[in-house]
Amino acid sequence: MNEILVTPGGRRPVSFWPVLPVAIVSLLVTPVAKAAPENLFPEGSFGNVGQDGKLLTKEGKPAEWWGLPTPGKVRIITKDGAHWLRLTNETPGQWAQCGRRLAVKPDWESLTVRVRLRAEKIKVGKNPWETAVIDFDIEDAAQQPVDKAKISIIEDTDWKEFSTRIVLKANAAYVHILPRLLNTTGVLDIADLRIFAEKLAWMRRKPMRRCRRRRRFAGGRSLPRP
Repeated sequence: MNEILVTPGGRRPVSFWPVLPVAIVSLLVTPVAKAAPENLFPEGSFGNVGQDGKLLTKEGKPAEWWGLPTPGKVRIITKDGAHWLRLTNETPGQWAQCGRRLAVKPDWESLTVRVRLRAEKIKVGKNPWETAVIDFDIEDAAQQPVDKAKISIIEDTDWKEFSTRIVLKANAAYVHILPRLLNTTGVLDIADLRIFAEKLAWMRRKPMRRCRRRRRFAGGRSLPRP
């Protein structure tokens, strides 16, 4: 494309073709920032603790944990700016545990859980379920279990990230988060417990279908446009 510009020295053609491709290339290669997935469980950082040792929500209200703290069993540790939940059990045949329910929204299809764990002096029980574990009990509206998932540890480990995916049933109303030492002695440390949701496909925005207009003829009949 050429355009004639009037200048004090007369008219001269100026070409804009070299500029246009550069602008197009610039638009194509400019990266688009992608929003990070929302962490549905910010209190899993275990960094907001009240004077009584109870965990607080990000709004500063008491979080609805049961069993936290439990003297000698369950407490929040703060050291060098880091925070984590610690479960301790020194007596074989006993449990150390706490729990928190997370309400499930109707458009959630599945959950991805990521967490960092450390285990020391772990001695598991005789049965397969007697381990250091975080259970995720899926409950209905009456808080009755309908399904479950878990992250389990049977031996000592330094800090390590674990993850699991939970597919939610149609009647799921709560996820009951249950850190536990089940007939297991030792120490289980839990940090950076994060939960992310994937929404149902039918709740996502779908492209609009193009309507096919019809052509009318003198005789009254109509045919669809190609």
